[in-house]
Amino acid sequence: MFINSLVPAKLGDVYRGYLLKKKTNESISLGVGTVFIERVFDLVAMISLLFISAYLSFKSDIPKEILYSIKWGVIIILFLIILIFGFLIVNSKINLKNKKLEAILMNFEKGLKAVKLNTLPLLITLSFTGWFIEGLTVYFIFLSLNLNLEILFGVFSDLASSLLTAIPLTPSGLGVVEYALIYILKLKNIDYSGAFAVLILYRLISYFSIVLFGAIMFYIVERNILKEPKNEKY
Repeated sequence: MFINSLVPAKLGDVYRGYLLKKKTNESISLGVGTVFIERVFDLVAMISLLFISAYLSFKSDIPKEILYSIKWGVIIILFLIILIFGFLIVNSKINLKNKKLEAILMNFEKGLKAVKLNTLPLLITLSFTGWFIEGLTVYFIFLSLNLNLEILFGVFSDLASSLLTAIPLTPSGLGVVEYALIYILKLKNIDYSGAFAVLILYRLISYFSIVLFGAIMFYIVERNILKEPKNEKY
């Protein structure tokens, strides 16, 4: 999370693969494959919970922009699923002469298959629970500012703004998330002073705290990694 808060394009996910290699002696490509499939499940949980919270918050008056975002979220999920199955089919049929590239692709496939069918219910439950708990952050901010908004709207606000971080344009969605959160709060007729107060507290919790404590942990982790022997698995 710390790396993703500093660099665009979700490059922090590659760093997670690097850490997996250092800690377990597994390849980076296997770690990236595991992170990729994790992101797909996260996106499924996010879009599903976003639709539920939007419907319960707005009933039949869900803003068309929100419906548009949900529609594109579903399209992205379907595209990723097709991409995964396409990769698995193609990778099982090709025979590469480059052994290093072949090892990278095989380990990536191994990472994609790390999720077993019998673990799916638990994984989906944890994803839903995780996103719901994260959504409570905004609701508690509402309470601290004496804003009379329901808990599901807090969850919806967090999910709708977090969805933009899945589009790796800026580090942690800087700029686009702020705009989205202000826009969402205006849907409930929150004035700009209240909306900006929510935004400042939200970013202090969801961004600057990660940068601060993440920097400390990054220093500790990297210092330990430098002491470990190198290996050459890809």
